[in-house]
Amino acid sequence: MEESLKSGSCNVIVSDTYRLSGSTLLRDSITEEKYIISDYHISRNLLASVVRFGDSEWYDIVEGTRLASFRALQVGIYQNSLICPAESSVNTTVDLVSLYNAPTCVGNMIEIFQESLGQTVLSIGSFLPVIDAPNFGSLECDDCKNVLEDGKLKDIKETGQLECAVYLDPVHNLTRSSLATLVNEKFCELLAVAIFQGKPDAVNITYIDEMDYSAYPREYDIVAGASWEQRVGWDLTNAGSHSNALPYFVHDKYRNNGTVYDGVGNAISYEMENDDASIIWLANAVVTATIYAQRQGITKANHFDMPLIHLLGEGLTFMLRDVIAYSGNYDDIINEAFVNSDGATDIGWNIVIQNYDVAAKTPVTYCDYTGKCPPCTWTEVDGIPICFSFGPY
Repeated sequence: MEESLKSGSCNVIVSDTYRLSGSTLLRDSITEEKYIISDYHISRNLLASVVRFGDSEWYDIVEGTRLASFRALQVGIYQNSLICPAESSVNTTVDLVSLYNAPTCVGNMIEIFQESLGQTVLSIGSFLPVIDAPNFGSLECDDCKNVLEDGKLKDIKETGQLECAVYLDPVHNLTRSSLATLVNEKFCELLAVAIFQGKPDAVNITYIDEMDYSAYPREYDIVAGASWEQRVGWDLTNAGSHSNALPYFVHDKYRNNGTVYDGVGNAISYEMENDDASIIWLANAVVTATIYAQRQGITKANHFDMPLIHLLGEGLTFMLRDVIAYSGNYDDIINEAFVNSDGATDIGWNIVIQNYDVAAKTPVTYCDYTGKCPPCTWTEVDGIPICFSFGPY
């Protein structure tokens, strides 16, 4: 393929991205701007498990086994046949049922992929893209309306205060001093900073420990700490009733009766009603700003390096700079929350990856390795609701 492109006998190469980035000749030629690779990938192969309805415990075991291979890679657990339970020793004792057996007996994520695809898959970097978000494409606009002059955002602006609820999820035993709670508080403040031009105190935060996902709580403009998975769950009738912004935190841990366990990776984000898309765009821009800043090495000290944004109208031109001036980048937010938290859980999966090599450069929503792919569009195929995600993969 490489030689045929170089000699001119073919005009385009179409191949898997890991093969393209695994080719030294192609990678170097792309870096030297002799070749150019498209921003949009042609296909996106998503694999998923299907189990029978009504057995949530079995579903958790299936998902936990899948996620164990990803978690094992992060913490350095590899296949080891010496500690894998022998088949003859397996009985009905509950104590022998452990997700730890998945990576030790079969392998972690990279080992599984390496066995299936070969060494070249490792060339794009052995990392876990858990917290990811679009890069900013062009933020210019000739005639974008000011979203603060209409709809929900106009009402919020006129009242002078954002009503933000922070969900203290009882499943994860969250308190006001939990790491996730402090991150949720910060993202409530960041939305106020964006709307009110740098005023983090222009928000009223209410803590709630109950969430009826069948009906959005209208007394709040937005809810922080809500999970798309919990909202939809087994009941797809709620799939399109509300919207979730890009995830900014992943529940890596689960605390029960004082003991901390590895979680299954539910992602949380802002949740809002579907009646006004402007607040969804604004919320996504806030999340994206923190991650973009992290990738570009932008902190509070050099927040002016953030781009101006014209897509939401002249009233929000400086919002990206305001957001980073107040919070810093994503790592700054997470580290500050961790220091002030009760210490019950670690930062875990909540890290930002760089766009290595030929990763997409245009705005794109990634699926992370926990299987979360928000946002998505629902459509019906032969009467069956199907959710598909945006992006080049």
